[in-house]
Formats: sequence, C-alpha cells, structure tokens
Amino acid sequence: MMVILLLTLSILALTFYFIKSETSAKKEKILAQESIVCLFACAMLIDHRKTKEELLIVRKFLIKNFDKNTTTQMLFKLKEHINNPQFNRSDVRPYCIGVNLGLKYQQRINLLTTLFRICSVNGEINEYEDELIQKYANHSNIREDDYEKIRNLFSNAYRWKKKRDSEKRSEGATQSYFAKNTSWARKTLGISENADETEIKRAYRLAAREYHPDKHLDASESEIHHFTKKFLEINEAYDILIK
Repeated sequence: MMVILLLTLSILALTFYFIKSETSAKKEKILAQESIVCLFACAMLIDHRKTKEELLIVRKFLIKNFDKNTTTQMLFKLKEHINNPQFNRSDVRPYCIGVNLGLKYQQRINLLTTLFRICSVNGEINEYEDELIQKYANHSNIREDDYEKIRNLFSNAYRWKKKRDSEKRSEGATQSYFAKNTSWARKTLGISENADETEIKRAYRLAAREYHPDKHLDASESEIHHFTKKFLEINEAYDILIK
C-alpha cells in the first residue's frame, strides 16, 4: 500500500513538474517573439525609413521561423510599435534577453543577419545602426568570430567607417588587411593585370553572386565555411582594386 502511495505521489510530482515546465517554456516563447518584434521596430525607427523593403525582409525572417498565424500577429504588433511614439527604442538590452530565452543560437545568428539587412537597405549602415547591431550581438551572446563573419558580408555598407579607418592608418595606425598587393587581388577575381575598372566590377559581381553564402543555404557546414571565406576574399580584393 505504501509503495503504491509513493508511486502515485511521484507520478503527481512529475506531472506537476512537466506542466510547470511547459507553461514556463510557452511564456519564454511568447517573450522571445515580442522581443524580436521590438528589435525590428528599433532598427526601422533609427532613421524613420519604415520602407516596404524593410517590411519584406522582416516578413521573410518571420515566415522562415514561425507559422503563418504567428507571423501575422507579429507583423501587426510591429506596426503598432512603429506608430507608437512611446515605444522604448533606446534600451535594447531587455529585448536581447528575451531573444536569448526563446531562440537557439543559430536562430539568433539569423536574426543578427536580418538586422544587418534592415539597416543596410539604403546602402549604408550608419553609426547608430551599427551601435544597435553591436548591442544585440553582445547581449545575445553572439560569438565574436561569428559577428565579424556576418558583418563582413555587409562591408560595402561601411564605406564611411572604411574612410575613417583609412585616415587613422595614415596617422600611423596598424596596417590592416588592405595591405595585400593588387596582384593577389586580381588573381582572386580572376582578371588580368591590365583589366580596367569596368572589368574589375564585372568580375566582382559575378564572383560575389557565385559565392555569396545566401546562395548556398542548403550546403554543408564545411561548404558554407568555404563559400563565406571565398566571399570575404572577393570583397577584400575588390576593395584593394577600387579605391
């Protein structure tokens, strides 16, 4: 009789534990969804663009990670935040904490990439947008090498920073990767030493289109690493040849 009683109590305790765990997981999931929407709103409100292209980028991310009904609800909430003058856009740390609770690391990486895409819609990521993205990466525990890898995919949106860094180098700062010679750059793009600017740009566009990681999302991890490395080299070569 005692054994049956103990067994019954154990089953009840386990049932209560799993119910509690399930409720907690559900709350964390809802918090993560709200936090994602808030981060998107913060990125879109920095320069008050709120363009259709930005909404398409957001929608693509949501569709990939959530069901149709949840996506619709999150888009509706996004519009509410954007049109709310009282919406907190200055402190993103609470939103990052919410993301950590409900998203796996790869999902947080995908969110980081999406924030880069939103902020680079107009061709340039300004200092305020750059600060927002860095805060997200820091508070969401994104590894530094992963952050730099993704950031380099959007190197063309950091022309202002490259110019500033170039000025620092001219003042005696440590020489960066731009010191590689033009011979290496031309070989990387597969062009001759006599290739003019038009040929350089054409070769860059073709190579970037072939090796861009977004074109190989279904590839293996080692292949993605290869494509990413090659894509970064292509951008580096282009920057060396086109001053």
